[in-house]
Amino acid sequence: MDFDALVAAGRTESFGEHHFLTLLSLEAARYGVVQFAQAADLGWALVKDGELVAFRAGTEKHFIELLEHPRSDIEAELERSVRTHGLPAEVAWSFPAIDLVRAMIATGSPHFTRVALAWLLPTELRELRSEIQRVADDPSMLVPVRELARRLIVPG
Repeated sequence: MDFDALVAAGRTESFGEHHFLTLLSLEAARYGVVQFAQAADLGWALVKDGELVAFRAGTEKHFIELLEHPRSDIEAELERSVRTHGLPAEVAWSFPAIDLVRAMIATGSPHFTRVALAWLLPTELRELRSEIQRVADDPSMLVPVRELARRLIVPG
């Protein structure tokens, strides 16, 4: 099944011209994929207090709740939900994890940075090496966060 079939079957929520499908529900929000009007590709979004927030530059902080849960749990639930809805597995794999981690590190917040670093997978370390190095070298960052970053730095 594709997303258009889910829309036609009434299995998505409408937010104006946008269609949203919940794939994961946590305490603060529901997370899933959204199809924007006139767009073929799906994007990621959340619904909180009846409002749809698309994942894009400037909205990443809305998604911090995901980083406060074990990555393996989030990914397993996304994969299960995608299968349940009959969508291709690539939908679950398309979650912008690296973009989310990069944005949280860029905030400079010790809390956001720590949870973002802890959420990384080994396969993502090389791509984020420069950001991790900046955290390790930042004298204003809390020592435990700098030490975590140092342990994650992979050879260049």
